[in-house]
Amino acid sequence: MSVPSAASAAPPPGFAPLLDGYRTPDGHYDELLDARGRVRGPWASFGRHVPDMSAATLATAQSRVAKQIQESSITHAVYAATDGRLRPWQLDVLPLIVTAAEWAPLADGVAQLARLLNRMTADLYGPRTLLRDGLVPPALVFSHPGFLRACQGTVPAAGIFLQQVAVDLARSLDGSWQIVNVRTQTPAGAGFALENRATLIRMFPEAFRELHVDAVAPYFAALNQTLVRTAPCDEGPPRIVLLTPGPYSGRYFEHAYLARYFGFALVEGADLTVRHDRVFLKTIEGLRQVHAVVRHLADDFCDPLDLRADSALGVPGLVQAWRAGRVLVANAFGASVLESPALRGLLPDVAPAFIGEPLALSVRPVRWAGDRAGGGAAVAEAPVRSSYAPVWHDGRLASHPMLLRVFAVADGDGGYRVMTGGLTRTGGPGQAMVTSGAGGSKDTWVLCEPSIGSRPPEPSLVPQAGRATGGAAGAVSSRAAEHLFWLGRYVERAETAARLLRTALAGLSDPSTPEVPRPFLLRVCRTNGLLERAESIEGDDADPDPDFESDLPAPDLMDRLVDDLFDAESRRSLAFDVRQTVRVAGAIRDRLSSDNWRLLNQLFALVAVRPARRPDCLETLALLERAIVSLVAVAGLEVAHMSRDHGWRFLSIGRHLERLLAMATTFATLTPDEAEDPIVLAWLLDASGSLGTFRARYARQPEWSAVVELLLFDRLSPRSLSFQVGKIASHVPQFPDAAALDILPDLRRLDRVCQEAVGLPDRRAGSPAVASLLAGCQDVAQRVSDSLTARYFSHAYELPHVTTGR
Repeated sequence: MSVPSAASAAPPPGFAPLLDGYRTPDGHYDELLDARGRVRGPWASFGRHVPDMSAATLATAQSRVAKQIQESSITHAVYAATDGRLRPWQLDVLPLIVTAAEWAPLADGVAQLARLLNRMTADLYGPRTLLRDGLVPPALVFSHPGFLRACQGTVPAAGIFLQQVAVDLARSLDGSWQIVNVRTQTPAGAGFALENRATLIRMFPEAFRELHVDAVAPYFAALNQTLVRTAPCDEGPPRIVLLTPGPYSGRYFEHAYLARYFGFALVEGADLTVRHDRVFLKTIEGLRQVHAVVRHLADDFCDPLDLRADSALGVPGLVQAWRAGRVLVANAFGASVLESPALRGLLPDVAPAFIGEPLALSVRPVRWAGDRAGGGAAVAEAPVRSSYAPVWHDGRLASHPMLLRVFAVADGDGGYRVMTGGLTRTGGPGQAMVTSGAGGSKDTWVLCEPSIGSRPPEPSLVPQAGRATGGAAGAVSSRAAEHLFWLGRYVERAETAARLLRTALAGLSDPSTPEVPRPFLLRVCRTNGLLERAESIEGDDADPDPDFESDLPAPDLMDRLVDDLFDAESRRSLAFDVRQTVRVAGAIRDRLSSDNWRLLNQLFALVAVRPARRPDCLETLALLERAIVSLVAVAGLEVAHMSRDHGWRFLSIGRHLERLLAMATTFATLTPDEAEDPIVLAWLLDASGSLGTFRARYARQPEWSAVVELLLFDRLSPRSLSFQVGKIASHVPQFPDAAALDILPDLRRLDRVCQEAVGLPDRRAGSPAVASLLAGCQDVAQRVSDSLTARYFSHAYELPHVTTGR
């Protein structure tokens, strides 16, 4: 398929200087310039609609793109890596521009190819006429690891084996497009194409509007509609989930992004179970049937019963449930056999005989290295000679190789609809081809014909059918509930640590204020993990010296505190808590807003990585101030953005439990003498963020009776011990079947004690009544955590009655 290039034109003002040093290797199609070195028409139009098309403009726009990607944590890397390293997604500020005249035959060719591949899959696992008629050597199919005998004879809903197909295309020197690869198992990249569009549309809104760039959102609406129409569900909307390998997958961002976009529940294999050939999602309310699984997990790992036996990522019985027609799996199992290079090389011969028409797109040449009749699978492929596209790199316009990945979605009626756009991938500097794991990407702009009608920009990119599912995203899985619970705990731990550190360092660094008694300070720091015990110098086997820091000069103690702050290996350091916060949040990314991620990324950059040099006290205090602001903002976004469902309730309980434990353990360390010291009491008020409230209410020097009233018994103070108990006591009974929790009576009893604390017989520090209350808070908090874990997170309560019904 060869399409004439769009008319070339003179470069717009400011464009010409950018071309200095821009070179494309001989023998490759240049997306920007024609054979005579003139700017191609679409690019000239793009330049005219970009105000001040200059190096400074592009550099600023590229910087904004990189900042947005970093703040939104758009990555192609491992979220849960223990070292916390992320590899940001690379998006070039310049799009790939394709005219409507070029795109129409390309889209038709991709749709035809998708139809062919779907029919071939159905035939290979059905009548096998391709093999009987000699169009495909049997050994080529049967020896391929992607051919799954467990799928033989299965006919999925509506005869659709491939709900999505991705095709990698390269442009030849004559301007025609050639099929390089096909992706039929778990086509990747559509989510990144969607995010690229959402990012780049903000950079050049005028050019996007005036060039009549076609929308990509209809593709995702079509996918959602196909899933809803074809999922086996007798009544009501189907429940759809997106199956991911988990946060350790390099594509996890895309999985979470698509799940959040569609409103599907993002699940791992352990979140699902099979009962009587039906698939169920484990939720805190019991098992809920799943009608469709959009999988981003390779075939082998999906089911340890029928496929790879050592897989811990899959769902036992999932293949059988699919074979029985009780669940739709997209794409169908066994589709990866179509990705065989040898089979791809046969497509030009198969198409005319199998579908009665020649293949519209040319295929990357494949040379057999063995006997065709014998089906030798060893092949030699011609090198990819891709076109080159303009890329903004290192402050100048450079020419890099590119491949275009185009996506097709089944329409449910035997045809396929192609996304008007795609994922353009570019090679890195000095690379002669596009390789996985290197280079960058581009948004792909397909221009509409103005005569056909233009469409306004798509700022929201939300498909109309995006929520027509059975509420799987609204159901809180046991795993998600556990992660939300611990997210609340780690965020609160981090905030408590940051506040304590700020108060401790501020007091130690200010010689004009009386120093807090050193034993009390060390006790609080050790209790809250801010200071590790130093070992004596007598040897590794010696007991830690508990008084080592007691005689340290204030500057040396401050250095110890700052060093331990960044010690991510310590199980209670601020750096450790922040890393755990980001790790746990990454596991439920689909439930968090982009604003949450911006704040979490800022927080991670502040304290989760040890700096090259130890910051001084003033720098550390400024860092802690910013960290506290970020942590408070995260809590504010949770209040403002999260639905008040059970997921939010688990997160809230996690926060209140940690605050309760911190308050109870800190007050329990006080001696009677320290409780009478106004310096200690002011320190406690400051560390808890309540010093301003105390001064406004009492207008006097801190004393025990007033401090204990505010920090322990005030039901209206969000920092008080009684407030935390009241919140926990109000949340826990609202969980499903909460009456069965053995902790509930003790929790209610503790809440009554806190409410009636005005009648506490003796409020003195260290008194039996106060000591009993503080010990009871610690005990109940730990038991609430254990009780919730056993009841809702382990999912050991799968009773027969929850598996019935659909």
